[in-house]
Amino acid sequence: MLFRSVIAIDAINEGDRESWARALPALVETLRPYEGIALAVSCRTPFEQIVFPTADRLGFQAVFHEGYPADEQDKAIETYFRGYGIPLPEVPLLEEEFSNPLFLKLFCEALEKVTVKKQHAQINDIAAGQRGMTHILEYFVREKDREIAKRLGTPPGLSWRFLKNVFAAQLAARHTDALPLKDAVALADGAQPTSLPPGALFHALLEEDILAEDVAFSRGAPSTEVVRFTYQKFSDHLIARHLLSSELDVRSRTTIKDSLKDPQRLGRFFQDGKTALRNANVVQAIMIEFPTRIKNKGELLDFLDWEGVPHELCEAFVEGLYWREPRSINRSTDRLISLFLKYERLRDTTLNVLVALSVKPNHPFNFKLDTFLTNQTLVERDLFWTEYLRRRRSETPLRILIWAEHLASKTPSKEFAHAYVTVLKWFLTSTQRGLRDRVTHALFRIGGVQPAALFNETVRSLPINDPYVSERMLAASYGVAMARWQDRSRRQFRRTLSAYAKKLFTLMFTRDAKYGTTHILSRDY
Repeated sequence: MLFRSVIAIDAINEGDRESWARALPALVETLRPYEGIALAVSCRTPFEQIVFPTADRLGFQAVFHEGYPADEQDKAIETYFRGYGIPLPEVPLLEEEFSNPLFLKLFCEALEKVTVKKQHAQINDIAAGQRGMTHILEYFVREKDREIAKRLGTPPGLSWRFLKNVFAAQLAARHTDALPLKDAVALADGAQPTSLPPGALFHALLEEDILAEDVAFSRGAPSTEVVRFTYQKFSDHLIARHLLSSELDVRSRTTIKDSLKDPQRLGRFFQDGKTALRNANVVQAIMIEFPTRIKNKGELLDFLDWEGVPHELCEAFVEGLYWREPRSINRSTDRLISLFLKYERLRDTTLNVLVALSVKPNHPFNFKLDTFLTNQTLVERDLFWTEYLRRRRSETPLRILIWAEHLASKTPSKEFAHAYVTVLKWFLTSTQRGLRDRVTHALFRIGGVQPAALFNETVRSLPINDPYVSERMLAASYGVAMARWQDRSRRQFRRTLSAYAKKLFTLMFTRDAKYGTTHILSRDY
């Protein structure tokens, strides 16, 4: 029996990517004669296109790790939250970062030692769409700063100011994501009070998992000990803010375009599409921070004089919406999202994000998906939306459904219930009867705890040009009515049911009723 040894190289995207691109083919050829050795390499998307674009020719089998799958993510979040003593969220946290164990750990550490009231407030702000994901990263560092200040006796905010104004500024100035160890220690010593021993602030930042030591390798040069942020996205956003503050001239549309063209300024990232993709992490962070910098007068893509924008860059823009502060959403954002929905290569990515944002009651895109689907013809919607549900290339719809099936009994607020019923309603266009049955039952569960949300949306579903939708909405509402009509402990429900019944009678059964139908099941419900 042949036993194989594995050489595993993790996170090559965090090293010198050009060096890895040159070295991997040579390493593969060196190992190829040895059948007893396997090579496994991990790389964060989209950097695999840079590090080994010819992976198939080298003999690699590509496997994409999506983090916790939909049916395990809520359980993972529950495990982490319980382990850190944090109250469980009222609704699922749908951002893809919550499928990342490192991010879950970071998020929980940020909330671990604050009051329960603050924990609820932070979680609700994210779930409701009042805060973007960048807020979590900043909140994490500020909470860690309090711990460091208490331990070292330093002024509050010292660690945050050092990371934001000194460490990140040096990363931006040197166009890198890591500093040599000696330089990082020297910078930290220069920022801390002279009464502290050398290295005190630096080691505190390491111990709190804000900074991490690493080793950088470069072809033809000795290895170098370096220091980087533990979480790369946080590094990307702080670097992006420094680049925008120092290299973007916002006085006019012309000066903004000139800044994006100048190779001595932001032009080194936006010279062309290939250049942007080589720096995809920082470029995405710049696109996220850009609208706030120019006071929401557009998106960065509006200012690029390229003949075309690579679809990978458009995907990065769309996925960046998770991280955006909601107040940074502007007319140009809406226009670009509507445009991307028309392109098949971008459609699924855009829908994935829109579905997640649609269930955030306070997000500007809360009703965009509903409006878009309502205005489509039946044929257009079947080809556009129903096919998206059938392909199941995203687990976001499934996670919404799983939550509604199993967790809705926790009595979500009226706002959340209404948002979820509005989105689930569109799952009923599916041609898969099993899925329609699951969604109908999920709507019944939500309606059982928030009947007004279901009844109101059922009335709104009557004009929809797909009979599957109104029929199943009426079925779910009928189920709630039959389950609760004798519940004498809740007089409000009986008033809500009475008002709903009167609306249905007027809209469906009076002479010349606007939505009268011969559909026997709809009439029965």
